Amino acid sequence: MRTPSLRVRITVISTLVLVLVLLAMDAFLYLTLRAHLESALDEVPLPGGGTVTVYASRAGVDRTLRRLLVLELAGTAAVAGLAVVLLGRMAAAYGRMLDALEAALDRSRRSDERNRRFLADAAHQLRTPITRIRTTVESLFRAESPEVRDRLLTTLVRETGRTRRLLSALLRIARLDEGDPPARSPVDLADLCRTEMERAAPFAPHLRFEFSAPGAPAGPLDVDGESLREAVSNLLDNARRHATRTVQVNVETVTDVLRIEVADDGPGVRANDRELIFERFVSLDDKGGSGLGLPIARGVARAHGGDLVYTGTAFVLTVPLSPGSSGPPRDTASRSAST
Repeated sequence: MRTPSLRVRITVISTLVLVLVLLAMDAFLYLTLRAHLESALDEVPLPGGGTVTVYASRAGVDRTLRRLLVLELAGTAAVAGLAVVLLGRMAAAYGRMLDALEAALDRSRRSDERNRRFLADAAHQLRTPITRIRTTVESLFRAESPEVRDRLLTTLVRETGRTRRLLSALLRIARLDEGDPPARSPVDLADLCRTEMERAAPFAPHLRFEFSAPGAPAGPLDVDGESLREAVSNLLDNARRHATRTVQVNVETVTDVLRIEVADDGPGVRANDRELIFERFVSLDDKGGSGLGLPIARGVARAHGGDLVYTGTAFVLTVPLSPGSSGPPRDTASRSAST
């Protein structure tokens, strides 16, 4: 963005150049008139055929030149004042134009960078599952016994499902990078969280899932239900991979913010790594995560004006109760997350 000092410099320099030009013209006019007035003004013919030459007096010349000089300086000052106003407006308009051009170039650079990063990430992440699918298919062609074929088909289904989930996550990341606003509609978030918890429970029968919503909003909120469903699902999948016995989900309202808290009794994450796990494709263990679930969940929360943080014991996803309200204080958001 153009700084005010640049506009001031443009205005001052342009005004000084204009004033210098006007002063040079005034000086030229002053010296020319003075030289002319000090010479003969006129020759008056006489009846007898002679002429009388009329000269201006020194005092008269000086008075006339002083008056002229005052008028010239007043005109120069008026023109300079008008120039300051006009050139200031021109400089401001020029600055706004440069701001718009720089903003457009910056958006274009960010878009290109996002596209390059997305393509690089997608190529890197898809290389392994595609290689496994190809290897499984090749082995399937060579398999002779039904048992081996069944095992390879099971592996093929598992790898294609993993690839589908990875592609969905990459597409969600790309949409979040574009900064598209959430597609809002009335959604009961307490019911959404309960439904997602019930969906996750059969995948971890050894765990106990607990749900509570003592301070949940009385009615639906205007949010993007699908993206928040995915965010809560990612948090629950993360919790069931790391929990030992229990996963807890709590929904409550604090002032003008809805808090969705997902906790588990797993080992947690070291304090130094709690922000690192929100980076894309970062996985601090070998529990099968793609490293995209937590970044997607945080991106969804921030797209709603909220945030996702790790308090040391639980993930806390916050969403403003109204679309126009702000998210949680940044000192809370600065305490990171776990995986």
